[in-house]
Amino acid sequence: MTRDNVLHLLTARGLGLRLDGRWLFRNLDFSLLPHEFLALTGPSGVGKSSLLSCLAGTKESTEGEVVRNFPKDKGIGIVFQDLLLTDGASVLTNTLCGRLKRYGFARTLWGFPEQDRADAFNTLQELGIANLAHKWSAETSRGEQQRVAIARALLQEPALFLADEPVA
Repeated sequence: MTRDNVLHLLTARGLGLRLDGRWLFRNLDFSLLPHEFLALTGPSGVGKSSLLSCLAGTKESTEGEVVRNFPKDKGIGIVFQDLLLTDGASVLTNTLCGRLKRYGFARTLWGFPEQDRADAFNTLQELGIANLAHKWSAETSRGEQQRVAIARALLQEPALFLADEPVA
């Protein structure tokens, strides 16, 4: 079976983004298959983070389209460049925030279901930071915080995983 006969997970067609009078990228065409990896490299300020935001749907492109071929409930797991962790929450709680979309904030005010807590702990174990589960996120190193952000995104069980400078 050729690449063209397979349902693409994500497709960008003619994608372009113009900010402050200059094109960050233009006429971008590509597609991703399930289980495929793509790495964007380039100097600072060329639009890599902006492209990821367009792919995730958190920023609108100036031209072109992004087609996402996966169920909305699966969605996109994102590790942002600035990580967006809550410093005043534990590593485990920050990880559990990956399940907020499933339940909504109000239903989790008194905690998450036990299975979700177990799943979060197992994810932290897989990333080698289960020993930090009850530590405040602010008390962990930048590298540990990156793994917490990765754990949070993985706990979403996303169809697509995007990471902005995941090993910076």
